[in-house]
Amino acid sequence: HVSAPASPMGLVLETTSNSPGSLAPPDTRWTSLQSSAFNGVMSVPEPALRGISLRQLRRLYLLASDLCVKERWTPIPPETLLSPTHAPQAPQGTPAFSTSPVLSPETMTFHDLVHYAIKPATVAYRCSLAELMSAGPQPPMWAVSHWWGQPVKEVLRCLQTHAQDRGLAEEDAMYWISACALSQHARSRALAEPPLTSPFYRALSLCDGALTLVDGEGRVFERLWCAVESFGVAVTSGPAMLHDIYASVSAGDGTLGIVEGQRAVGIVDGFAASDGGMVRRKLERESCFPWALLDKVFPFAMARALTTEPADHATLLAAVGVHATSVEATVRARIYATRLGSFLLATRTRAEDAGFRALRGWLIIAHLRKLTAVCDVEGRKGAAIDPVAVKELFRSMPQSLTDLRLDGVHGASPLAAALLERGGGFSEAGKKQSAHDAAGHVEPPTSPGRGPAVFSPPTPVGAG
Repeated sequence: HVSAPASPMGLVLETTSNSPGSLAPPDTRWTSLQSSAFNGVMSVPEPALRGISLRQLRRLYLLASDLCVKERWTPIPPETLLSPTHAPQAPQGTPAFSTSPVLSPETMTFHDLVHYAIKPATVAYRCSLAELMSAGPQPPMWAVSHWWGQPVKEVLRCLQTHAQDRGLAEEDAMYWISACALSQHARSRALAEPPLTSPFYRALSLCDGALTLVDGEGRVFERLWCAVESFGVAVTSGPAMLHDIYASVSAGDGTLGIVEGQRAVGIVDGFAASDGGMVRRKLERESCFPWALLDKVFPFAMARALTTEPADHATLLAAVGVHATSVEATVRARIYATRLGSFLLATRTRAEDAGFRALRGWLIIAHLRKLTAVCDVEGRKGAAIDPVAVKELFRSMPQSLTDLRLDGVHGASPLAAALLERGGGFSEAGKKQSAHDAAGHVEPPTSPGRGPAVFSPPTPVGAG
């Protein structure tokens, strides 16, 4: 690997040496993944342009699954479980999160995929997987934030459902995934880049939005990189930037085709294509989301959060510095605000009331620029908006907020009046929105003193 040249924008681009004898021979097990246009050199120097399609990712997974069974792969210790006591890494060969000594396609994680598939497939060229499989730049449509310990099959299930919900064809659905977009032979180079010019944020600037994937145990909320990415999305994106949250759930059939008896469901920022702009349809689709997993964000603290690379932990904490409390509040508020629609109801449960109190406390010191939610007034018997809760919510709004939208609100309600006075937007339950409103956002004028957070998030690279 040779020194990377500076681009006209001052960004550090990746490059690779083509000198004879400097590279390992190609691993023929993976040659079927190569694009016919791939010429053996790094073809896309800008990592932000290395999206990967859902179809390409499935090709990788199917080949890896076949070799996993044939070669009897064993689980890779997924990480050094960094904590304030610096817990040691699990011994080599001991699966940290698996009870099986042999890896299976169902349990294979991104840690395993990178170790057994992506690195061997690209080592001869020291390029990224996206470059190996593409004919050139593939601008991403969505930037994915997830924990590398999540099973690949679960990730695929979420991405397939997300593409369907967003009305995207498999060949057109381009996702930016760090394991595929960054060269796994030179990941440390990105650490030297300044904040907000990292590949993830450069890719995000090209995307329609960010996609957070919640694993079955909610471990994504323990990950420091994932938190930094969520914070960056919250404070650097404008109202047009979408943020969807998806999780895999059990189901009675395998109609989605990825895993028998499993499916995925997402909390969509705005409306899914199948919602037709109807609040009731959105609520019905999202009703199967495993909402209890979002409670896992409650104990999130940067000092206790985990990283794959031990050095990353100290680097991120040093970069955040005195802003740690604000970062934690922003991450918690962004995730938990998806439950705001239930919190505003007069019929909210005791647990929901406690959640609302916690959310208000986080909102006060958070740096959110956008807040969207759906109020399920029609879905609960005798439900109505609690005017006291509305007042408490508006007293807790962060000063950084520039975009506010609550859907499912009756046009004559006090909440609707309060939203309009604030400059926010709403739609009524059961009524279809216009094409513009269906995106889920209305941007009010920015008042003096209302702007993005001062803190610039550090550069996220590598595993979440």
